[in-house]
Amino acid sequence: GKGGAAGSEQVQGWSWASFVPRLPPSVHLPAVSLQLPSMPSSLAEAKQMAVDGVALLSNDKALADNAGIIVAVVCTLLALLITAVYLCRSSQAKKKVKPSLQELLESEPELSVFHGYWHALGNAGPWDRPNLAAPPMTDGRPIVLFAPTNDAFKSPAGQRAIMSVDAQGWRKLLISHCAFSSLPSEDLVLRDTCESCTGAMLPLDCLRDTFSDGSAKLLQPMVARNGLLYKVPVVIQPLK
Repeated sequence: GKGGAAGSEQVQGWSWASFVPRLPPSVHLPAVSLQLPSMPSSLAEAKQMAVDGVALLSNDKALADNAGIIVAVVCTLLALLITAVYLCRSSQAKKKVKPSLQELLESEPELSVFHGYWHALGNAGPWDRPNLAAPPMTDGRPIVLFAPTNDAFKSPAGQRAIMSVDAQGWRKLLISHCAFSSLPSEDLVLRDTCESCTGAMLPLDCLRDTFSDGSAKLLQPMVARNGLLYKVPVVIQPLK
């Protein structure tokens, strides 16, 4: 009778086509075969969609009277929850990935002069320029980069180092600031020398600031996924 007709009209009135426009802008319903936005692309978006969906489910009386729509909305909220957990874990995993030496070098403003010189070297010429974005050597030895700061290049000693070499010597000088070493940083800073990528021996006294009482402040490296980066206060001159 009239009750049945009214009930039929109520169900028809809650078809997806009429229901979707009532949703909050942030709530997506991927289970519906309509042209709707896809699943959330960030954890914050998933959280907002879930909050709006719960608010809609609890505040809309007409919606609460229709079991089919309740099931659809609940399924959507479950999908949002799963997506939120996935995005959260993905975000945490990304945070755990260390940058490469190349990325560290590019991100440090006080190493911009060295970065510019290193980039300008190119790959052609004697003494291979190590790839700072590559993984450690096949034998497991990571890259150790001793990058002079901008102030080190501007200092009188740094200017003398630049002016004292020709083009080939300049290439050797820069590449000599890089080495392959499996020594941990706490051992490396205590060594007197280190063999560089060019075969030249580098003095490592610049990694220690020794005081009159015999104590020393040790330079701490920045840790990359493929090695160590030391921001050294001098342009290191290889030993003859």
